[in-house]
Amino acid sequence: MQQEVVTWWHELNTWDALEARNFYRRTLGWTFEQVTLPDGEPYWLARKGGKTIGGVFSLSAPAFKGIPAHWMTYMAVDNLDRAAQETASAGGEVTRPATYIPGIGKIAIVTDASGALIGLIEPALEQLDENATTNAKTVDHDLIDEDDAIEFAPELATANGRNARYSLPN
Repeated sequence: MQQEVVTWWHELNTWDALEARNFYRRTLGWTFEQVTLPDGEPYWLARKGGKTIGGVFSLSAPAFKGIPAHWMTYMAVDNLDRAAQETASAGGEVTRPATYIPGIGKIAIVTDASGALIGLIEPALEQLDENATTNAKTVDHDLIDEDDAIEFAPELATANGRNARYSLPN
């Protein structure tokens, strides 16, 4: 049975959480609240106008070696465990098992059958009330392959001198 899915959560995964928080504080006026993940690692909730709008996750080696800083989109699902089972049966893979973020909900990272990463979130009940009008908006995100991306924005192909073809370093 398919579940209703909406874009719910955006998370910055970065190697330098302090620099990133300072950047978004200055450029977008965000504030941050630190919480602790179940594994003891810090996580920062991004807020704007008193509303929680996203999170900042600190990448660390060796678990995330070779993964560049990036924004991850999370789609809300009614039942994360069922969505994870459906992912596997549909040809995808659960690449990061369910983890609870205090006050936000349970998240997992999966790949679809083509290998594209997407986050899934089963929002905490308090998030359903708080974000009913702020986060639960379906946004037009396109799934494009790397050749289409380079054709669409060739000037970004070597942004900051790095290859922006979304492939991991060898």
